[in-house]
Amino acid sequence: METISVIFSLSKVKPNSTVERRLEKDVIKELVEINQILERMCDKIDDLGNEMGKSFKRIEYRLDFISFLLFLMIVMMILDSQNKSNRSSQRRNHKE
Repeated sequence: METISVIFSLSKVKPNSTVERRLEKDVIKELVEINQILERMCDKIDDLGNEMGKSFKRIEYRLDFISFLLFLMIVMMILDSQNKSNRSSQRRNHKE
């Protein structure tokens, strides 16, 4: 809010006055501080994004592992059913 009042007061000052230069310096200082705050906020947002990316990678690895386990379970079920069908056919052949 101070920056807005400083900018407003700048418009009322005569050009090339010492007051204007002082106000310009104050406005520049305020803008530099605002810029620094914004840069820190951007850095924090980047850090959060990196942390979220790491979390997503971990989740992705877990999902890959779970998918692999499910694939193995399906293969084992298929092999087991084939094994049972082979046993039953062998029993039928043996009975005959």
